[in-house]
Amino acid sequence: MRGKTARCARATSVAVFLLTVGVGCGSSSHVAGTSAPATVTVETKARKPSHLTSTALAGQWNRLNSDRSNPAPEHEHLDCSQGDGAKARTSADTWRCRYDKIPQPTLNFHWNSTHGSFSGKDATATWSCPSWVPAGICTNVVQVVEGKMAFFHPPIRHPLFTVVEDLVVSHTGNGQRLYVYWAQQFECPWFRTFAAAQAANPLPLPFNGTWPRQDCVFARPS
Repeated sequence: MRGKTARCARATSVAVFLLTVGVGCGSSSHVAGTSAPATVTVETKARKPSHLTSTALAGQWNRLNSDRSNPAPEHEHLDCSQGDGAKARTSADTWRCRYDKIPQPTLNFHWNSTHGSFSGKDATATWSCPSWVPAGICTNVVQVVEGKMAFFHPPIRHPLFTVVEDLVVSHTGNGQRLYVYWAQQFECPWFRTFAAAQAANPLPLPFNGTWPRQDCVFARPS
């Protein structure tokens, strides 16, 4: 890839071909079954205020994906729920999320049928915030769920790839925000509503070729 723009293009799509959850940045991806490069020093433990519950991740999350390897931005969507132990092969500490993209034809946005399936468990008590992540995120973490996301692109029925992700929920006076963290690579923000995602990354609508800023944060070599 060539320079920062090329790295950012890979980072924001939740397809490494490329899609973002935020997804794929740098010269290699931390894919399950492979060892990740030791490039990041971790320092800060997640701090979870006692008055907040362990279900902060639950519900809908949205992202305006500005990956410029696509012909236009995308509306990405994540729906997460906690297992209740009632369904087969689930337990109360298991989290599952469904990733997809929502068509926005009136906004001139790009869309394809790439989707993903995440399964993980709460790791808030043991998670360490990477030193390169902005301090405002680390000090306001209320929940971290760590697991694996498998990405699919029909008509191919088997996963294109599987990646280890940390889903990091931060809570401030402005509300909740989700940061999808690819270990030792980058993190990208998600929002409760698509309107909030657009407000954080303003651009002329319908899309006319003017892209929003890049909002992912990339790992720095130690």
